[in-house]
Amino acid sequence: AGRSAARGDWRGCADSYLAAYRGCSRRWSCKYNCWSGFTSVMSEDRIAPTDADVKALKRVAEDDAAPTLDRAKAMFARGYVLKNRGDRARAARSYHACVETASGASAAVRERTVLLPNAQTQRDGRLRPTAVGPILDDLIATASGNLRAMEGQASPEERAAAVERLNEQTARLGFGRAPAPTWQFRLGPRVAPGDVEAVKARMERATTVGGSTCDGCGKAAVHRSRLKICSRCKLAYYCSPTCQTTAWKDGHKNACRKRGEFKAGDLVYIEGMAGE
Repeated sequence: AGRSAARGDWRGCADSYLAAYRGCSRRWSCKYNCWSGFTSVMSEDRIAPTDADVKALKRVAEDDAAPTLDRAKAMFARGYVLKNRGDRARAARSYHACVETASGASAAVRERTVLLPNAQTQRDGRLRPTAVGPILDDLIATASGNLRAMEGQASPEERAAAVERLNEQTARLGFGRAPAPTWQFRLGPRVAPGDVEAVKARMERATTVGGSTCDGCGKAAVHRSRLKICSRCKLAYYCSPTCQTTAWKDGHKNACRKRGEFKAGDLVYIEGMAGE
């Protein structure tokens, strides 16, 4: 994996890390280092993750026998990949699961150590014991920040902090800084000058996700599992049947769509396209 990374073969790097993780004993001291390497490649935009990669992340995320740290790391990476694929609803659920799993770690789990590279590793090649607690805290902070960004609540400072946390992680693994993602948006001539702000507001609404508050009354959820999701669109969340019924009558009935369903007049957000 290390040699593949050194020559820029990130697909080979990811495959080697995953093979080592799957093939080793659960008691192997370097097991988490392999999982950290695989998930880091998945969440750094170095390659386009395959369906098999997503399934590998899901398998560990749902494996109750896997260590808490491995599961939380899988949930975070899966959320990142799904978001980049445009599946924002499932990405948000994966990020929420990461926060809940990491937050629920016992004191005994947090006190454990895993072997990971640090600044000295590049000089002597040795992995160092690293406490699990701070790694979990970093996952909670980054997943929460990504959720806030997806919900349209993150400040520029929070976004910058999330990028810096990612760069610190990749530096520890010896991968260098992660590629900086870039986006370009243009409101074309079909948008009248007086409608620009309205279009921006609609786009912001279309590109944010819910799940932290009830879409009916606005009540904040202490735990995501306490909110019920709309079974049809899987984008709206409610704290009670009353709120769901009220929201349905107030307009959700006209906006609710199955995944992949569109009707004339719908506002569509297309992510991941490239062009000149």
